[in-house]
Amino acid sequence: WSPTTLRQIYRILVLERVPATFFVTGIYVQRAPALWREIAAAGFPLANHSYLHRDARDLSARDEARDLAMTREAVEKATGRAMLPYYRPPYGARNPETDRRAASAGFPYVVLWDTTAADTIRRPTVAGVVRTASAGRSGSIVLLHAGPRVTPRALPAIIARYRARGFR
Repeated sequence: WSPTTLRQIYRILVLERVPATFFVTGIYVQRAPALWREIAAAGFPLANHSYLHRDARDLSARDEARDLAMTREAVEKATGRAMLPYYRPPYGARNPETDRRAASAGFPYVVLWDTTAADTIRRPTVAGVVRTASAGRSGSIVLLHAGPRVTPRALPAIIARYRARGFR
């Protein structure tokens, strides 16, 4: 995670008028609350991605509930806005029990993705990230990360490719 990368991504999305939902990790919200406040104030919804990015399958029910609650508290304290009731488990790792626990904690909607930018692989390239992230179809959820320096370098081309295909 990088606040510099996140700010670059945010600015591109605003400039290009592209909607996005940010699935946030609570600890990073606490490290840059003003930036997250700005992102939320610009109308970008924030949803839960856990507090410490741990595999929920390895957590007790109590620890998972606390993790999700800490993220909600961090986001709502930083932004003054309610977070969406959506949860993207770290690594996409989940099972029926973790889904039930997330729902009990106020996050009944588990959201995964069908298209990834592959921006967290060992040595991502702009061309590779653009190619993989641009493979989505109508209704796709494209997964990008706010850490790799390659992501904001690839984002304008990703947006351009979707627009060239008629996406708005």
